[in-house]
Amino acid sequence: MPAELSLEGGQEVMFGFRFVHLGNADLTIRAVDLRQTSEEEAAPALPREWRLLGRLAKGTIGRREADCVSVRAAEPPKPLLYGGRPALRLPSGQYRLSFCCRAGAPRLPSEPVLGVEVVARKRSLLGPSSFLQARHSFTSEALQAESGSVDFDVPAELSREREENISF
Repeated sequence: MPAELSLEGGQEVMFGFRFVHLGNADLTIRAVDLRQTSEEEAAPALPREWRLLGRLAKGTIGRREADCVSVRAAEPPKPLLYGGRPALRLPSGQYRLSFCCRAGAPRLPSEPVLGVEVVARKRSLLGPSSFLQARHSFTSEALQAESGSVDFDVPAELSREREENISF
């Protein structure tokens, strides 16, 4: 892993990914991966990729097992997974946050069961400020293939090239 993406890199930034259980069905998340994409998916150079499930903090609901995080529909709608350590400072570009998730039978089939957010945070002497980069809600039907993804951009002004204290 490159030093700028490790705890040893000394960066005080966080790239925030939030998986919110919406209280409509049981959920089991088995993987969360982030990769840099290009306009040409078939480009010969391999995209950068980070495995995130083990790096995300678990909220007050659900339980972490060896290979997944699960939550019951009876638990309240709250963040299930969030944050990310070590902190990631991303170069500008296009990204895809992908995850493997199995949803149980929903109480209300037309309502979402999982919400996913990508938030950039800037720390400054004036206090933190947040920039929502992407938000998507998934129904049980949308997760029928047991996977989902959220695409988002890291613009130049929020990238690690800016030398500012920006995190996602």
